[in-house]
Amino acid sequence: MNNPFTPRVSDIINYSKEEAIRLRHSYIGPEHLLLGILREGEGKAIEVLFNLQIDLKKLKIEIENRLPASQEDDTMDEKELNFNDVASRILKLCILESKQMKCEAVDSEHILLAIMRQKNNKASQLLEEHEVTYDKVLEMLTLQPDTPRAGLGFDEDEEEEE
Repeated sequence: MNNPFTPRVSDIINYSKEEAIRLRHSYIGPEHLLLGILREGEGKAIEVLFNLQIDLKKLKIEIENRLPASQEDDTMDEKELNFNDVASRILKLCILESKQMKCEAVDSEHILLAIMRQKNNKASQLLEEHEVTYDKVLEMLTLQPDTPRAGLGFDEDEEEEE
């Protein structure tokens, strides 16, 4: 069976685990997935949030503030972490989002869409408070051409000259 995830999504999943460990949580939830997207810092999901004028640093802080500090043991092992039910559904749903958009692989934008579709989580609620909705994300993705530099690390003046 082929891996439906891009290397970026593998990085996001690894970052999500690291964020859960950093916050001393015994699970990986949708909020950790969103923190993983923010930490990875590139791709269409970041581009959409940036284009919707979301302050990504502020969003990260708001997510962390909404997640209760855990009293878990500091020696928690990454192997002990599992996705909670909502995050597991999001990972399954992002595969469907990718197929609906006729994409060959699942990327960061599909995780963002899946988080927004699965409304019973703090990540989607926080995004909606910032007026980020599933429909807005989908609309922006369908209007965006595929660009090789889908991230924030490019110089806008350089792009205009091309």
